[in-house]
Amino acid sequence: MGNILFDIKDLTHYYNGLKALDIPSLQFEKGKVYSIVGPNGAGKTTLLHILAFLLKPTSGVLLYEGNEVGRHDSRRLRMEVTLVEQNPYLFSTTVGANVAYGLKLRGLDKETIKKRVEEGLRAVGLTEMGNKSVRELSGGEVKRVALARAFVLKPKVLLLDEPLAHVDVGHTKVIEGIIKGFNQLYGTTVMLTTHDLLQATQLSDRLISMREGRIVTAKEGRW
Repeated sequence: MGNILFDIKDLTHYYNGLKALDIPSLQFEKGKVYSIVGPNGAGKTTLLHILAFLLKPTSGVLLYEGNEVGRHDSRRLRMEVTLVEQNPYLFSTTVGANVAYGLKLRGLDKETIKKRVEEGLRAVGLTEMGNKSVRELSGGEVKRVALARAFVLKPKVLLLDEPLAHVDVGHTKVIEGIIKGFNQLYGTTVMLTTHDLLQATQLSDRLISMREGRIVTAKEGRW
């Protein structure tokens, strides 16, 4: 169990009586990049929200680092897992203020926050944009700011819901590099959802295919 990060057993989730997830068994290892591929309605986002401890499954067991996740420890575990949504919300302030937001919530001192924000912006190639209003950003830049905001929290696990959706080719290449950097430089376990099988195989160590809430295949990636 030492290298197993998440271990799912007989997990189901229902919305309004309809089964959205039905996963008898699934494991995620530490330090890997996973792509979860499937059409709309496959259950990809629901699975990410459960792994982010934001959604409690209807039934089944979720283990994190060998320990069953319960109602009372979800808040603590969220300090180790960061989710970036498909359409990330940014506050109507500056880029730097958005990146600093989570650090302020965690009570870090001003000097540490300043240093981490600079590191985060550098990691996503937006070093000179700290004072820019988020209203002036392109769609690709918004996603990069959201990644910087995740980066500065130094999570063990980074969950990305469709990080490459509706992004032009230039930003796609940059974001792919950022994702690889999270994993290769810092050992972050990364799980991303996508519709694009080619992107998934190029980015990932493991590929998980979903359909109608079920795991269809799970295999090695980077073919």
